[in-house]
Amino acid sequence: MLLRKLGKIALGKTTPTQTILATTLGGMLGFVPSVFLLGLGGAFTQSPGLLLSLLVAVLILNANLAVFGVALVIAKVLGLLLLPVSFEVGRVLLDGPAGPLFGALINAPFFAWFGLEHYATTGSLFLGLIYGVAQGLGLVSMQRRLRAKLADLEEGSARYQKWASKRSAKLLAWLLLGATRGKQTWREQADDRRKGSPIRLAGVAVAALLCLGLYLAQAFLKGPTFRSVARSQFEALNGATVDLAHASIDLTDGKIDFGGLAMADPEALASNLFEARTLDLQVDTADLLSKRLVVAELSSRESATGSARQTPGVRYSEPAAPPTPKPRGDEKTLEDYLKEAESWKPRLARLAEALEHLIGAPAEAEAAPSAEDRERKLQQQTRQLGLARVAAAHLIEGAPMLLVRKLTFEGVAATQLGTKLDIEGTNLSSNPRLVQDPWELKLRSRDDRISVTLQAAGGSKLQARMSWKGITAETVASLLSISPLRGGTVDLALDATFDSSRAEGLWVKAPLQVTLHDTALTLPGLPETQIDALTIPIGLRGPLASPRISLDDDQLMDALVAAGKKELANKLRGKLDAALGERIPGIGGEASALIEGTGSAEQLTNEAKKRVEEEAKKRVGEELKKVLPGGLFGGKKKKGGS
Repeated sequence: MLLRKLGKIALGKTTPTQTILATTLGGMLGFVPSVFLLGLGGAFTQSPGLLLSLLVAVLILNANLAVFGVALVIAKVLGLLLLPVSFEVGRVLLDGPAGPLFGALINAPFFAWFGLEHYATTGSLFLGLIYGVAQGLGLVSMQRRLRAKLADLEEGSARYQKWASKRSAKLLAWLLLGATRGKQTWREQADDRRKGSPIRLAGVAVAALLCLGLYLAQAFLKGPTFRSVARSQFEALNGATVDLAHASIDLTDGKIDFGGLAMADPEALASNLFEARTLDLQVDTADLLSKRLVVAELSSRESATGSARQTPGVRYSEPAAPPTPKPRGDEKTLEDYLKEAESWKPRLARLAEALEHLIGAPAEAEAAPSAEDRERKLQQQTRQLGLARVAAAHLIEGAPMLLVRKLTFEGVAATQLGTKLDIEGTNLSSNPRLVQDPWELKLRSRDDRISVTLQAAGGSKLQARMSWKGITAETVASLLSISPLRGGTVDLALDATFDSSRAEGLWVKAPLQVTLHDTALTLPGLPETQIDALTIPIGLRGPLASPRISLDDDQLMDALVAAGKKELANKLRGKLDAALGERIPGIGGEASALIEGTGSAEQLTNEAKKRVEEEAKKRVGEELKKVLPGGLFGGKKKKGGS
């Protein structure tokens, strides 16, 4: 069969136009990254318009199907081998002088679905075009030379004429090569310059039926194919295994529904980062032609976070670790305080990555990024996504690829927190710079212990306000390398601004207020003290994935003394009642002098309390200098410290 196909290609009635069309379309379709590199879902979602357009062109244009098949197979092999070359060619086309032209196509209706923003896709399409045209011209030239040679033999060689006239020779030629020239002589076929019709009428009819079938076949958009496509996109977003029971889309009503969604936590693969029985989207179908998914409302029912998985997930990508700034002054790192600091860093890195997506890049950063920054980002995306998936996002303009105008998740069961969460969001997008209205995301627990508000702060900044009340001291103690707390509760309060314009990653510089309630506090070198309420200011600075932590000794001293005033006063009052005029520990021999110069016991008490507070502050300061910074909450002591 292969010989018969090759015989028809070389010696049949295929015209040069049919040959060049076939090799060009086969080369372009073969080079474009598809199933072998992206999987079935990835191939369809990354360049659906391009793949379908090339297939329809094969049907409509009068290309020789045998030549197309051979060219496609060869081009597919070459495309896999030359993927790095295609990627570099794509960089030249998209980031070079031709960038504005491709930018216009990337943002144009219909062409937006071609996936031309991906470097490998554009580069592969260009290489496939060159390969297909060159291969077609080569085949046409070879075909003409072969037919001319056979024509010369047919006319000038009696021996050949005698052999070719035999029935056995004709039968052998038919068996090996099939029907080729028909009733034409080789000379007539060699001199034939007919171009033939460029359109295949039967192909037009088939393409029309195919397009009509895709529009009417709603079952296709509700079956396993669409579910596979959706799951691959969720996994690319999550970086770990995603389970999806079913998915459907109704273009007429603009509805997309997902059921049985379970996204494995990349940092705790035995549990789910998010799980929902249903996830419903109401979309604006008018924007779909430009590949813009505008979600009017996104809602979920029976959702949860932190739930256990029956089968542990698999992690697909690692967050890039940002450069770690050098500590300054008395700043400490996560390792100085947290018992399992290394397990927290990946979580913070993924949180920073999510917040950076919410903030988006500032206009000035996207308009003129430095060559070094662009190269660094490309290298990072290449490691995480692979060459076939890296895109020139800076060419996507006019509107974001994804916009969620309203998000409502009610009663999300937070397993690890032991409560339910209500989550609301407005104007959340893949590129906030392209959205006129500011975005906002709110999270609140049903028991009012947890409240988080994130909102745009202009440019590359994000404003974050967080309060978390009633955390048990035992929970906090389990996280710290050395715990100074026993009993009671802890409240956290943060009002911070995050900045995504720093090269080190999402940057935070903010005070964190830690308030202790009804707890016993034990500092190194000091006796245990019962605290009714104590607020400790902690400074955070640096990339969110690896922040620097600082404590102000003077502020902490003042807070400790203020928190212990009542207890010190009560002790002093008891001592005065027991033995007025005796030496009071911590005051020395000054009690007698105070008694002599004071007209009343009340004045004596007030003066003594003042002296005791001053002495207490002095002693606390001396002890704190031995152990701080770094002594509180498990920080590493200085050498020689108490």
